[in-house]
Amino acid sequence: MGAFWADLDGDGRLDLYLTNVGPNAVWWNRGDGTFEEGKDTGPRGSALLGRRGVSRTTTATASVDVVVANYLDSTPEWEAAQPQLELRVPEDYVGQPSHLFRNEGGGTFTT
Repeated sequence: MGAFWADLDGDGRLDLYLTNVGPNAVWWNRGDGTFEEGKDTGPRGSALLGRRGVSRTTTATASVDVVVANYLDSTPEWEAAQPQLELRVPEDYVGQPSHLFRNEGGGTFTT
């Protein structure tokens, strides 16, 4: 759904945050042309920013603290199972709250 580049861990390199239909993802810039999937972005090793296992449609973000503007609860599997060429409206879905993730430095965030 969207992407933004920001130095989320304060190391001077632009990291990539992807918003999706389904779980969002953060990719840490390693500075050598490669990226590492963010798995430990929350307290005690939780994948806070990536929100693995949380199904939602996120449409926008902002940084340095990260605001995740969620939209609708959906998964690619649910969408694929729906009748094709049938108009779906927002009322067909469950809305999802947006979240503010506070940047604690060092690549970790809290809610």
